[in-house]
Order: sequence, then structure tokens, then C-alpha cells
Amino acid sequence: MKLRLILANHAEVQNSLLYVAGAGWTEIGPGPSVFAICALVDVPWEETNRKHRLEIAIVDADEKPVMVETATGREPLTLKADFEVGRPAGAPAGRWFTVPVAANLAQVLFEPDRAYVVRGEINGARLDEVRFLTRPLEKARPTGQRAFPFLPPFP
Repeated sequence: MKLRLILANHAEVQNSLLYVAGAGWTEIGPGPSVFAICALVDVPWEETNRKHRLEIAIVDADEKPVMVETATGREPLTLKADFEVGRPAGAPAGRWFTVPVAANLAQVLFEPDRAYVVRGEINGARLDEVRFLTRPLEKARPTGQRAFPFLPPFP
């Protein structure tokens, strides 16, 4: 089995195709961020007609899971999905099947100026990971300094 993870601004699956906008970023934040985790799962012929478990988790550089508020309290940010791919009638033996996955996440607050890893596992085996950084907080500008000095001041 093969897994490919992609970070994007937005993603969705329609008609078994993955539609992605703003894919491939490597920096986010530092404020609350909306983003998508996309995956393409390639399932070989011999793994069809079986149940599988996809798990995607985000950890920081110290291997600590990213925690988010849920209805039951703070929990690790983990996406889990069970899936099974059937063989359509007439499919040639040995064919691989691709399963697209899209998860759009609401505003997640990451610590500024840190490194993170998105890890993907299928049936407990780590098959892919992507890394990203959060931008540092801006330093406060001295009073009277304009953010865009090339623009004329407001009246």
C-alpha cells in the first residue's frame, strides 16, 4: 500500500477525484489557521476486499501531539478513517486502486515559530509524512511607524 500526504488551503473529494486549492505550502500561522490535509491511498489488488485503517496525526518537533479542544476536552489532533476497496467487475488482476481523502480543518492554533510533522499510517505502518513550520509572531512596531511606508497616510 502507498500513501501520499499533501497540505493545502482547501480540498474536497468529488466523483472519486481529489480537488485541491493552495497545495504544497510549508509555512502557516502564526494565528489560528484553516487548512486541509489531503491523502491519496494506493491500494494494491491483494489488499482489496479487506478493511483498513487510515490514521493521520500532527506532532511537534518534540514528538508531542498537537492538542485541540473538543466537546469532551483537549485531545490529540488525529484523523481516523476505516476503508475497504472492492474490485469492480472486469478489473484486470494486479490493478491498483486509488482512494482520495480530504479533511478540511477548522481554525487550529499552532505554537508560533515551531516545526510540525503530519504523519500518515495505514494499519499501524507509517507510510508518509510532511513537515511544516509556523511563522514567528511579528515584533511590535514602534509607535508612529506605518506598516506600509510606501503608501500615503490616511487623512
